[in-house]
Amino acid sequence: MTDSVMSDTGNNDHGADELRRKQRRKNLAMLVILFGWAIMLYIVAILKMGGAS
Repeated sequence: MTDSVMSDTGNNDHGADELRRKQRRKNLAMLVILFGWAIMLYIVAILKMGGAS
């Protein structure tokens, strides 16, 4: 019975590592999206101020 408990904690550690990896990927994706949005807004602001003429 203790063997099954020990193996379950090992599976939970593996699952926790996988969840951390997924969360890190989501965080990096959001960082890229937000960075791209900021660059787009910056370019639009420059164009509206007349930098393109």
